[in-house]
Amino acid sequence: MYSFSTMRAVLFVMIASACSYPQLPPVADGNADAPPVNPSLLSLDDAGPVLLYEGQGTGGSRPGILAITGQNFVAAATVRVFATGSETPMITVNNNDPMIASRVSAAGDVLAVSVTLPVDPTLPAGATQDIPLTIEVTQPAGGAMVTKALTGKLTLRTLPELTAVITDSASLQPIYSLVDVPGPLQFTPAPGRPRSLIRSASKIRLQTATASASGNAPGPGGAAGGGSGQAGGGGSSGGGAGSSMSGGGGGGLATAGQTGGSASTIPGGVPNGDPLISDYATNISAGGGGGNNSGGGGGGGTIELTAAGDVLVGAITTNGGAGGNGGITTGGGGGAGGIIVIRSGGTATLDTISALGGAAGIGSIGFAGAGSIGRTRIDASTISLAATATVNPPYHRGASWDPATPFTAKTSPLPMKLFGSAGDKFDVIVLDRGGGGSSPAFTADFGNATMLTVRPTLQPGFNRVCVTRNGGSVTVIEATNCIDVAYLP
Repeated sequence: MYSFSTMRAVLFVMIASACSYPQLPPVADGNADAPPVNPSLLSLDDAGPVLLYEGQGTGGSRPGILAITGQNFVAAATVRVFATGSETPMITVNNNDPMIASRVSAAGDVLAVSVTLPVDPTLPAGATQDIPLTIEVTQPAGGAMVTKALTGKLTLRTLPELTAVITDSASLQPIYSLVDVPGPLQFTPAPGRPRSLIRSASKIRLQTATASASGNAPGPGGAAGGGSGQAGGGGSSGGGAGSSMSGGGGGGLATAGQTGGSASTIPGGVPNGDPLISDYATNISAGGGGGNNSGGGGGGGTIELTAAGDVLVGAITTNGGAGGNGGITTGGGGGAGGIIVIRSGGTATLDTISALGGAAGIGSIGFAGAGSIGRTRIDASTISLAATATVNPPYHRGASWDPATPFTAKTSPLPMKLFGSAGDKFDVIVLDRGGGGSSPAFTADFGNATMLTVRPTLQPGFNRVCVTRNGGSVTVIEATNCIDVAYLP
């Protein structure tokens, strides 16, 4: 998750077959030329990642994977992590994590542990705060204990919690430590409102979430419906302007908006974007065109729920707005349905999902066009739909890592399992502790499969393995999922 700058600290791993790139031989364990380890000469040089987030390791999310580089580590070493100059906030180092089979590299130059950062209600609420951390390693050396500390390499970012109902999408924070809202979230429709992006370093639990349009007003992130005799918002995807004899066209998104007409044909907006919702900039929920003395419906809004852990939510709705009725003249076109993106590093448990286009307005003369359906995407290794769930339109499964991916690796390239949809292609990129690329990117092609194994090349120490849209960039958060692994050759 760590795709949030990213969170995303977020998501998954892999082990399938049929990749479109050549298989490389694994790097052998150990280092025959390495000098013998001398525990008394312990030293610490660096550590990754740069940031840990409050909430990591809770709510079904993976813990932080801390890789410390230095010299002369031994398997009996123990690690403490605490705020520099203080013993708070709460940080738990899992020195005996069963998910880490081997904690130290053969040359004794990399040590890995997992770290859990509980949601801490005593930390400052509201804005984020960065707290410098100290890493302390203690290990036996010839009947005594030696301890070394490392500062200036690791920071804890505290995060706000979202536990109350809000209505303004502009008030959402970039990322929360926890999202647990007992009441319905209904975001106010209005032109210019930002998308409803809810991101958590742990879990998300919501009763319902709605970002639908209302009449001419779009949902957050959608385009407005056209006024009387005006085309709908969203550029060429906006519905065409109606006239005194022909109703307005519907807004476009996944499909073209329906045409209006009578005396003449009024075009619906053209389709835009792509089924993967590769980025929000090119996936626009367009507005319907206005009729004569009636407005077009606004485009549905965008809701994104991204959690490093589990997502549990009831109904999610981003419907387009209905076109205005024209009375004795012509009606307005309906707005396109909105966009729903759900990303979970654990299990996504869902009920009704709706991103439908708005209905055409009614008039005594001619007819208007309805809006296009919207788009939905779910990135999760495990998707659990309620028995009564309806998903309209059907969701596209994006790329997600297997949460059972080991925390540490002894060989590279590392086989990693990736879930997704047949026909999709993604780029796999490995980042170092500072976010720079550490090995060549390559393309993962699902072909006819929904699961495949990719084999990224790792560097000793901390590695963040990211999957993003083919030809894209890991800086596009909505298109990127990452998972952390420590390489201990």
